[in-house]
This record gives sequence, C-alpha cells and structure tokens, in this order.
Amino acid sequence: MNEEILRRIRSNYPGKDLVVNQSTPVLSFGDFQSAEVFTLGINPSNLEFVDNKGELLKNQLRRLQTLSSLKSSDCSSLSKEQSVRVFEGCIDYFNKRPYNWFDKFGPILEAIGYSFYSLPFAAHVDLVQWATQKKWGKISKGEQNMLIEEGRSFLEYQLQSENVHTILLNGRTVINAFHDWSDVKLEYSSLNIPKGGELVTGFYENRIRIIGWSVNIQSSWGVTSEDISKLALIIKEVINN
Repeated sequence: MNEEILRRIRSNYPGKDLVVNQSTPVLSFGDFQSAEVFTLGINPSNLEFVDNKGELLKNQLRRLQTLSSLKSSDCSSLSKEQSVRVFEGCIDYFNKRPYNWFDKFGPILEAIGYSFYSLPFAAHVDLVQWATQKKWGKISKGEQNMLIEEGRSFLEYQLQSENVHTILLNGRTVINAFHDWSDVKLEYSSLNIPKGGELVTGFYENRIRIIGWSVNIQSSWGVTSEDISKLALIIKEVINN
C-alpha cells in the first residue's frame, strides 16, 4: 500500500455533516490495481455503511470497515495496520457481502469478458470516495463540486493504472459528471434499445476507452433484463470494433 492510498484513507471528512457518520473512504469496490475495466459512479451509497433506518451495519452485516469496527475516532489518526484493513475491505468487497446494486452490471461485464468476481477483473470506482448522508441529488451544487474536487487527485491516480483500458459510464448523471470532471470529447449516438437514450464513446488521455449509456440500468422505472441484455450486446460490438 503506497503513500497515495494511505493519504486517501487518512483523509478528514470533507464538509460538515455531509459524510455518513463512522464511514471510511471507499477507495474502490474490487481491486482497482489489477482491474482492466472500471465501472464509474458518482459516490458510494450510504447503504454500504448503514441500513434503511440509518443504523450502522455491524458484525456479519458490515460490508466495509467503519471507524467503529476499527475502534478509531477519525480517519486521520488511523494506524498503518488499521489503514490496511480499510484498503483490504475495499479490495475484497465482492468476496464478502456486496450490495445488490452491482448485480445489473453483470450481463454487460460478462458480454465483454470481465467480472467483479473472477479473472479478468473489473472494479467499480467513484468520482467521490465518500458515502454521503443524503442522496447525491439532495446535496447542493456547491457541495457536489467540493466533493468531486476533493476526490479528483485519487481518481486521477487510479486512472494511471497500466492495467485499465475501459471505463463504463452508467446513466446520464454519471456521463455529465465525468465529462465535466475530465473535459474529454465524447461522441453521442442513438441507443437502439427499448428505453432509447444515447450511447457515448471517447477516450481518456487517448489511452482508456470510454463507453457510456444514458439510461440508468439500476433505476426502478422499467429497465428490464431484456434491455440490459441488448445493451450488453451493443457494448460488446463497440469494443470489438
């Protein structure tokens, strides 16, 4: 574990009352150092650390390390040993009790030959490494911008990995946020699935392929398994071409 990772783990909470109490920074879901494909999101769900009533997940229910499980008062005072536990919790995330939010990526990753669970690996990373108490859309624009800038250097570090060659962007919000974050040139075309929308493609630093789709496959407003299967074939065709 290098200094860049250690510094991220030992960061102070940004902003007052923004971050889920007792949570630790989520470096990634899965091993970002060996992954060849990244799925990209805005920030981790609060449900990675708390239940629907806002109670901290503990013992067998816990998905990631918390300040409580580490017996620490804050992230900045974590020891090297405690920091390693945070790091390993992120790297080993899919070997424990992953949140079912990730399940719908399965058919798309499988179509292009990758998985969160087995070699060759994909991993999920975020623009913001903190789980927030409120949903992203309920946070002010100023707070959103602050959180994204606070997480910028670590995501830039992750994207320096020589292994990663593809980033998948799920949904309009993620596409727009990544475009603003990176200022990459994205090409838009119609997405031929029942829910419609757009397909976006491009390259980050002329090295990492970007593929995104405007329909959010995790949404509950009618995205079917058939839609996802058709999308998976489209993504496979883009990569093969």
